[in-house]
Amino acid sequence: MKKRQEMAFDVSALPAYVNQNSDELLMAANYGFKTASLVSIQEGIKLTDALQYLEVSPTRQAATCSLSAAGDAVFEQKTITVVNLAYKISLCMQDLLPKWTQRALPGGSNAEDEVFTFESDITANFLAKIAKDNEDAVWFSTAGAGTFDGFGTIIDAGTTAAVVGDTPIVGNTSGTTVATGFTNANTFGLVQDQADAVPSALKGDTELVNFVGYDVFDKYRRNLIDLNLFHESSVEGYSAVIPYTGIRIEGVAGLNGTNRMFLGKRSNLVLGADMQNEFEQAKSWFDENTDLTYLQVKFKMGTQVKFLAEMVQFTLVP
Repeated sequence: MKKRQEMAFDVSALPAYVNQNSDELLMAANYGFKTASLVSIQEGIKLTDALQYLEVSPTRQAATCSLSAAGDAVFEQKTITVVNLAYKISLCMQDLLPKWTQRALPGGSNAEDEVFTFESDITANFLAKIAKDNEDAVWFSTAGAGTFDGFGTIIDAGTTAAVVGDTPIVGNTSGTTVATGFTNANTFGLVQDQADAVPSALKGDTELVNFVGYDVFDKYRRNLIDLNLFHESSVEGYSAVIPYTGIRIEGVAGLNGTNRMFLGKRSNLVLGADMQNEFEQAKSWFDENTDLTYLQVKFKMGTQVKFLAEMVQFTLVP
């Protein structure tokens, strides 16, 4: 009877196995450019355009046989300036050869250079990052190389041109401090204070929107629930109507972490551009001289506030 030989596998020289058969590309979440869908867009601006203002001030008087002319028609203007902005990356398809990514390359040495492999995934993520940058910039960027003054920057400056008396309204009428901040117990009240501060000429205007960060919106929603206002806490996409006001409250990512609120007419906030949604149009090409593939987005953007005196801004007291 033969003796049974004991044998075993020796795999110590092999690297740990990683299944590389999945072609699904995972990408981190990026919030979009929601603010652009909520404000007024002014197209066709190559550099600077004027916003023209007319204010007529007639004077009431008794109707007699010898009426006197009394009143004025005053023309004023602000300007809106756009900045040339661009994003551009270069990609070498040869960099995909040493890894699992080679499976996506087409056949042929020339074709693997010339075909933009993973084009749809790369372009989608590229545009998503640009949308995120734009959402952040449109509120608190400061004019400089490759930047412009955002809405919040302009409102905080208090005045942008020779329009007399054009200053924003203080919405923090309770004097709430930074130490107190927004909480699950006070945010609904602070939002109501903001609504109460709207000028009488704008009361009932269907264009009114209170812009807040998602973080403030979350506290607002929780406050409504805690107050048993369940019938008023219906939220869709961080958008709702402030109870008993008709004013919309919109959460936007560009105000996250700022503890700020800005209430005014949607059309009062102007986003300037050469062409609408130009920042969503990507261009790609293959350069035969360098064997590189380029991906680029170019657009113009700037902001302006038509009437600062029709904006209610909320800032916590230091």
